[in-house]
Amino acid sequence: MFNINKKMKRKIILVYIILIFAIQIKSFIKYSSYRELELKLSSKINSIKRIGRYYIKDDIIYLAQSGSSIEFYLTAKSALITIYGGKTYLHDDYAKPRYAIYLNDKLFLDEKIQSMHTKILLFNYDTMREVKIKIILLSESFFGDIGINQLYFLSFLNVEDSIRPTEEKKYLIEFIGDSITCGYGIEAKAGHELFDTGTENFEKTYAYLASKELNFDYSVVCYSGCGIISPGIKMPQKYIKIIITQVI
Repeated sequence: MFNINKKMKRKIILVYIILIFAIQIKSFIKYSSYRELELKLSSKINSIKRIGRYYIKDDIIYLAQSGSSIEFYLTAKSALITIYGGKTYLHDDYAKPRYAIYLNDKLFLDEKIQSMHTKILLFNYDTMREVKIKIILLSESFFGDIGINQLYFLSFLNVEDSIRPTEEKKYLIEFIGDSITCGYGIEAKAGHELFDTGTENFEKTYAYLASKELNFDYSVVCYSGCGIISPGIKMPQKYIKIIITQVI
């Protein structure tokens, strides 16, 4: 065994302290202040988790089906995101798409699309934190989807180090159905109420609750009134079009 005397020990400790100090100084020089960063989420598609079916058009990620969502961790001091509603904000109020935003698994926002694009301040802290962000479409595809693109945030990290996807589940399950799977009227106070996207909530459907209980990731294809033997467009026809235009 090596016999290290006290003098040698002091030298080793001193060198260790100098190295640690040098690393901290280097980090401070590289990330000495917060920077305003802008990120097109579609350009970092592998840095976010996609749940359910979606498509990308004009650099915008569109949540295309009931329960379609994105999740990611963001390390920042503050963050603002843009939600695109397209022309769905011109719909009558009962038919405007409904969506929700969660921060660290707590409901932050639950509302309908009210404009072509909306900038939403997600958080503004005194210091940097890692925050889990989830955006989910609660109403069904028939009444329109929602789009997400620009993310603005303050950080002293670079973009690559600021964002990462949430964890994938071991299994993926897909639900195919009609109004029951969509959650049609699931929050209505009475059965005779007229339809309103404000009472349609995928997070209370059997599909969402089953996948949560099983700890599975999920995908959904569902349209009210669209079944196997129902009149008009039938699900097999619809599903073939979906698998061509939307991805999981």
